[in-house]
Amino acid sequence: MRWLLNLALDSVSTRQLKRSCSYLTSSRRSPNIFLQLLKITLMARTALRLPDCFAHWIDQHMPELRGVNTVTFLSCGRGEIPFDSFPGLSGMMAGRGGFTLWNRVYLRRRPSRMDALNPCDPRTVWLVLHELAHVETFRRNPILFPIRYVARYIAYGYFRHPDEIDANRRADALRDLYYRENPCKCEPGKW
Repeated sequence: MRWLLNLALDSVSTRQLKRSCSYLTSSRRSPNIFLQLLKITLMARTALRLPDCFAHWIDQHMPELRGVNTVTFLSCGRGEIPFDSFPGLSGMMAGRGGFTLWNRVYLRRRPSRMDALNPCDPRTVWLVLHELAHVETFRRNPILFPIRYVARYIAYGYFRHPDEIDANRRADALRDLYYRENPCKCEPGKW
């Protein structure tokens, strides 16, 4: 296991990893997409939490998740995860706010200094709901979904990708419902 970690990190020490997420992308880049994904997952070491009001609302409106507490939200401790600087992922990840692998949601940047996701920020709310829609899809078919996702990405690109279109529609509908119900008592004028 240690050799795999060393290979994936290109000899980056844990101390260097904690200092900045940008170090991994400035080191020797590997064209292997799987090693790149491993690097990204190792960069994301800061767990983010959903405020109780938002988590409870998600549990009520996304029952397929079987509890949002079964999903881990991760980001970089400082800086951001530079998705678009990985050669094999650059087209797929450029400009994206996050991505999902099974029960883990990796966010490009930490939303604030605190380790809580802001339930009153429209971009954060939409991104969380979008990524959770992907978690639901992963859980329905955990083996074939990643393969199907990549095949459809090659065929359609990101913006016409059927899974992305579905996740966008689901996030839009849930966001609108979230705003109407306003479970976290956000000031409507700030949306």
